[in-house]
Amino acid sequence: MIKISHNSGFFSCCSVRLSKIVEFINLNKRLPDIVDSSQQFRLYKNDKNKDKDITFHYFENYNNIKDINIISYINYNHSYQFKKYSDLDYEFIIPLIKKYFSPSIEVNNNVNKIQKNMI
Repeated sequence: MIKISHNSGFFSCCSVRLSKIVEFINLNKRLPDIVDSSQQFRLYKNDKNKDKDITFHYFENYNNIKDINIISYINYNHSYQFKKYSDLDYEFIIPLIKKYFSPSIEVNNNVNKIQKNMI
């Protein structure tokens, strides 16, 4: 299990979340069973859900996404959010992004509504 307590803006929370997942994988050579982000995204919570993990409002539950094969060391940490994106190790990061950061049905529905209203 990973418990992530970093809290800041949305992109920063996501970058640190990815970094902690990568760190776990690099140390354990497997995916984490649970990624607890209940202390993240506080800017987007009200008092009622301040201790709740709201990750699945934004991202599909990672348990619903096929597991990925971990082949080798993944070169990523949270400071890479400031790097030139073309320098990132996409071959090994993209499967993690698909598993842990695919947009939720709710987000996809909102995108579709916005796109429909733009036409």
